[in-house]
Amino acid sequence: FIGIIVFSCIVTFLLMSHFSNDLVEKQVDLKLSGMTASVQKLYKDNGLAVEEIKDVLDTVLYEVNFLTETEAEELRLSSREKKLLSDGEVIFINYIDTGHKYASMTKLDDYYLIVTESDENTEAMALKFYAFITFSTSMIIGSLLMFFAVRMITEPIQRLTRATKEVAKGNFSVRVKYLGSDEIGVLIN
Repeated sequence: FIGIIVFSCIVTFLLMSHFSNDLVEKQVDLKLSGMTASVQKLYKDNGLAVEEIKDVLDTVLYEVNFLTETEAEELRLSSREKKLLSDGEVIFINYIDTGHKYASMTKLDDYYLIVTESDENTEAMALKFYAFITFSTSMIIGSLLMFFAVRMITEPIQRLTRATKEVAKGNFSVRVKYLGSDEIGVLIN
């Protein structure tokens, strides 16, 4: 019985992790695309050089990288992605070279802008940590509650079993004390 509870806790945790991971990824995508659009606007409106933009925008939350045409070719973008970039759109790519899974990318004249989450951004990690703490706490509390519930059910049955064995040995003076009026109480009385 406790095994079923533990199994259901694990399945629930895995499902919640999967769905919360999707939510976190969507939030990251929104933030990255917003940051990329802001950089794009900053570049066009203020005429700052890419080095100046990189110096200003590399923060604890984001890393800003500019790639040349040659460096961008190494990303092996599809023709659709290249078309979107040439139209000034923001796309999402897997940017494994820096260890980041997600990155947003756009084209700024002769450069390609790539915005990734900084390694120091702990937003997603904090969410997973809180999910783990919540899972652990609920599993401990659930296990304790299950232990006491199972004990409340099995203890009277064990007393009834011992009394039945005594009666089988010929000891008819055995009495079992039970105050409940449930099925076990009916058996005992």
